[in-house]
Amino acid sequence: MTTAERFDPALLEKNLAALETRDRRLTQILRETAADAAVSVTLARNGEPTLSIDGRSILSRYEPARDVAALLEQEPAGGSPRRVVLVLGFELGYLALGLWRKINGKVFVIEPRPAVLRAALGAVDCAAALADHRLTVVDAVDKLFFQFEYGVKLQPNLGLYLLPPIRQLYADQLEPLRRRIETMKQDQKIITATNLKRQIEWFDNLIDNFPAYSRHAPLARLDGALAGRPAVVVSAGPSLDKNSACLARWQNRGVILSVGTALRKCTAAGAIPDLTLAVESNDITPQFADAPETARAYLALLVKCHRRLWDLPAKGIFYFGNDMPDANWLLGLIGQPDAVLDFSGSVSIAAFSLAVRLGCNPIVIVGQDLAFGEAGQSHAAGVSRIGDFSLDSGAMQNLAAGQGPDADEYLQVEGYYGGRVLTKINLYNYLLWYEKHLPAIVARGVRVINATEGGARIRDAEPLPFAVATEKFLGAEFPVQERLDVCYRPAPIDRAALRERLDGTAADLRELQHCAKNGLARTAEIFRLLNRPNRPAAQIDQLLARLEKDEARLKTLAARHDDLLTAVGGKELLVVNTAFDYQGLSVVESLRRNMQHTASMYEGLRRITEMLLEKTGRFRDYVATDIE
Repeated sequence: MTTAERFDPALLEKNLAALETRDRRLTQILRETAADAAVSVTLARNGEPTLSIDGRSILSRYEPARDVAALLEQEPAGGSPRRVVLVLGFELGYLALGLWRKINGKVFVIEPRPAVLRAALGAVDCAAALADHRLTVVDAVDKLFFQFEYGVKLQPNLGLYLLPPIRQLYADQLEPLRRRIETMKQDQKIITATNLKRQIEWFDNLIDNFPAYSRHAPLARLDGALAGRPAVVVSAGPSLDKNSACLARWQNRGVILSVGTALRKCTAAGAIPDLTLAVESNDITPQFADAPETARAYLALLVKCHRRLWDLPAKGIFYFGNDMPDANWLLGLIGQPDAVLDFSGSVSIAAFSLAVRLGCNPIVIVGQDLAFGEAGQSHAAGVSRIGDFSLDSGAMQNLAAGQGPDADEYLQVEGYYGGRVLTKINLYNYLLWYEKHLPAIVARGVRVINATEGGARIRDAEPLPFAVATEKFLGAEFPVQERLDVCYRPAPIDRAALRERLDGTAADLRELQHCAKNGLARTAEIFRLLNRPNRPAAQIDQLLARLEKDEARLKTLAARHDDLLTAVGGKELLVVNTAFDYQGLSVVESLRRNMQHTASMYEGLRRITEMLLEKTGRFRDYVATDIE
């Protein structure tokens, strides 16, 4: 058992409070974990805490910190923020915290035994590191996969550290970890290319939709508009089949917000959503085909959603962005920086976030299973299932057992009624969004009711049958649509000023393009000089000095247009390493490789500025057409 003198409940609570700001799920696991007699924290001879597990010394009983010193020396101090370091085994944090203090990159720690982590947090003050985004602790390799998939753009610049006793203790974790890393490395090029393609598609939508959303109202008009009114947020999960019959009772007695996928289910139940949301960049207009009633209500659309959605019949449209560089750039340009919803890529979360901004209270969510139904279905019956990913019974059984070629994409989570339910990694990502944000929302006095009656348990959302919630929270009728009518006021855009800002952006892009062309010419000249038998050192140094001056100007311009460049992947090119570490190479060969990297960066920048000049020029044409 952990010795009393090395376990401080107050210190454990301090560390858990810090961890809870980053990972509520793991914090809850640790709160529910009892002390383990096989995990022992005692004092070493030098007074530092040391650790043994299952009777085996993990750290020295004399000088524990010395065990990790050699490993820490292998990692250069500072370095690139892109550096990713994996640590297997938290022990007492000597290695993980040492790396966190030493590098500028990110440290991921896998600790499979919660009792070990609990013991460490009761013995060592880790609060600052646990609250910092550069350190992430996970309790299983599959959670690490999630973090890499959605949290870090994994680069080949990857390190793995573990102490020799940990290698023996967690030998069964090494092969799964190796497979995860290799899979992610192989997938990264595909993921990056796909994301870039989608970024450009979204950016095109953002520009080409301008004539549409500029005629409508920004979402910020809705802030607090329905304060204190009950709202139901309707998603299209499989459990919606059992409780859609109550939806009609919410008409004009509560606020009905629906995602496009659930629209058909709503209207079939006799309920017309007051606001229907869509965020998709693909054409989902078939979801609206059988619901002509929506012409009597409002839509809320992401500014970069598919262009055909803006032609749907509606009383009006409230437009919004997500907290991403392209939308931030656009909304800042048109003077609507507050027209943003945080929704982590899920239209259901967007609808919930809108209910919060409306000031609704309580907020009842239905159809938000975030997991597969008992028969493997991903959606309720009869909805327009674009992107259906249902499973048959055989696949359900295999994936629940962790078997199958795509098993890494699935996991089991706590169910609404207890037990475990199968979910997919993207749905799990949405579940984590709720668990991260609900505590602050509930702390403001907002009641969040999970009336889904199936799927995954959402912590901090009160479980309640939908029929009971309907009876409990609905009062007298009130004119929801009339209140929305008052809010629907298109925001004037100063098009002359907007055109002037776009002209300034174009001037900076042309200068960036000029820098890129100069950089390409100078790197080519340096290559030519390096290949001469008698290398003119003074001339090469002069060219390098000019490159350094160009890079300084380039970075200034890039910082001015950070969101715009990031929107199309250009920011990735601008991380210019002027001091590459090519160990074992001659000075000349190191310089040659440095120039190869620099030339690649300048060529990428030249292409991206050319593309941005075309796209922002097209945007300027839309603006100018409206002026004329």
